[in-house]
Amino acid sequence: MLQDPGLEHVDLKTWPRAKHLAFFRDFENPHFHIVADVDITVMHGAAGASGRSRFAAMLHAVTWVANSIPELRTRIRGEAVVRHRTVHPSFTTLVGEQYEYRGVRHDGDFDRFEAAVGAELKRPSDGGLGAEGLDVDDLLYVSCVPWVHFTGFQHASWRPRVDSIPRITWGRFSRIEGARGTRVVTPVSIQVHHGLADGLHVGRFFEGIEARVNDTTWLTRAPEGHPAR
Repeated sequence: MLQDPGLEHVDLKTWPRAKHLAFFRDFENPHFHIVADVDITVMHGAAGASGRSRFAAMLHAVTWVANSIPELRTRIRGEAVVRHRTVHPSFTTLVGEQYEYRGVRHDGDFDRFEAAVGAELKRPSDGGLGAEGLDVDDLLYVSCVPWVHFTGFQHASWRPRVDSIPRITWGRFSRIEGARGTRVVTPVSIQVHHGLADGLHVGRFFEGIEARVNDTTWLTRAPEGHPAR
């Protein structure tokens, strides 16, 4: 398993969520998920006007925000709990009519990130699923379902091993007419292990996404770090 040089081993004796993990550890399905619409009008317009990839922009936004929340960087390893300094997106892409897994390293510089995503999307398929790298836990599982403005989402989970990697999915970019004119909205789903995170942390994720897609200076700004919380 990948050893992140910034890996922190959580002290279960002092960790406030130790009791939550003990409670949810043996649940058949210890995950919960929430779906909410996110108004991405500003980011959608800025990316289009500058010729940037809207897929890469959305992928960067959700990855950056997830990295700002310690609970979404925390993983269960057997009886231990660890927290990564940085987690990286493993995302799905269509090859013909079948999907494959691809992945890039997270980067605060959107220019580099977009280039890495573009290279992965153009990389020829080797005929496999691309799941060979999914045995590490410094990941976010990210996907896009651009055909559906969904209102609920349920992911598959590993069995029998403990699966503590968050899943993030967004759907169709829908144009909606309203009092403020035409807005672009997409559903965003996040699924997390309830022993590691709860509604407070998911709420912070959605607050972060809303802020991120409405301040798009990062589309052209120099590299940046993660906001402390």
